[in-house]
Amino acid sequence: MVANSRQIRSWQTTNALTDLIQSLFVASLLHRCNELWMVSPWISDIAVLENGAGEFRSLVPDWERVPIRLSQFLVYLAEHQCNVYVVTRPSQHNQVFLQILQDRLPKRGSLVNIRHSPLVHEKGLLASDLFFLSGSFNFTFYGVSLNEEVAYLYTDPETIAMNRVVFYDRWERDDL
Repeated sequence: MVANSRQIRSWQTTNALTDLIQSLFVASLLHRCNELWMVSPWISDIAVLENGAGEFRSLVPDWERVPIRLSQFLVYLAEHQCNVYVVTRPSQHNQVFLQILQDRLPKRGSLVNIRHSPLVHEKGLLASDLFFLSGSFNFTFYGVSLNEEVAYLYTDPETIAMNRVVFYDRWERDDL
């Protein structure tokens, strides 16, 4: 395994993956990432930050004391000059999330880029200059909360940059 990397395993009796994802999203808020890639064949509007007691109001005072959903979080990043890329399959399941995301976006000038890839099976979350998370999980309730999954977290700049280039080469084309 690469230096500056970790392997995390999760199953029904642990919160390891949900806690990790929450920590990574908080890190992307603190770091003010300028680019975030989310690659997931299946995706849902899951809760990504537990804010029921206002835990994250010091970071985002406008957030209500409720769990922060993935769509809300991605829109917040985009509103604060982060280019957000969502890569997923063109399935009916994913359209529910994508419609919620679209409904939250301002009508013009959004930095959220949605890419459909019918054969995508890779899963990952990448914040430029900060982290790359990959593994077996989808960004769905079962994927991050119930299924037996494995995730690999990389924080070394070389691995992050290499995967960013791969993502960009595969999915940042207008012909997708």
